[in-house]
Amino acid sequence: MQIKDFTSNKHKSINPQNHKNVVFHHYSLPAFDNGKTVSNELGSTILSNKFYLNKSAILFNKLNIKFKRIWNIKNPVDNSICSSEFIPLTVDESICLQDYLYYFLCSEPLTNKLLGCVSGTSNSQQRIRPEDLLKQEIMLPSPDIQRHIVDTKCYSSLSKMARIFLSSSAPCNINSRSSCLTFTIAAWISSSDILPESSMPTYLPGTRE
Repeated sequence: MQIKDFTSNKHKSINPQNHKNVVFHHYSLPAFDNGKTVSNELGSTILSNKFYLNKSAILFNKLNIKFKRIWNIKNPVDNSICSSEFIPLTVDESICLQDYLYYFLCSEPLTNKLLGCVSGTSNSQQRIRPEDLLKQEIMLPSPDIQRHIVDTKCYSSLSKMARIFLSSSAPCNINSRSSCLTFTIAAWISSSDILPESSMPTYLPGTRE
């Protein structure tokens, strides 16, 4: 499944200069670099158009993706906006948990693959296009397995699944629920040597009758 199949990146554009006396909660690249501390700024001080955030979203930076400026936003307050240097993704959580997608987006295999899509005139100004991100394939186990990976912080398992799935050696016929589950179990078990024993389930969620 591709990321575009369960996300939306359509967000209203807003010009803060038209709301000079409004205090905006601004998710910007400098704010991310400053310990992910959202800045409160008057509209009169914000000089370019932004995206309006009125629901939970993942902000994925288009610029210099090797730095992984990826922000997992939950229930933003009123008058929240983000830089247009972010690709804001609203997730359909009936298909994919937002936290699960966030950890997938942070994985090294995906970053390496997207680095092959960058364009720009200099190393400091290289960007990806939204479509480069949205067309990426992601392995989606059952919601129970997604939740277990997120809750137990088994990120190494997810990263290994991403590496296998995004590689050319990934099975080409993972297109049914049963084959998806089989692949997920195989990837999970193969990563057990790098997972703490306490994080491994006694059974895989979603597989018990």
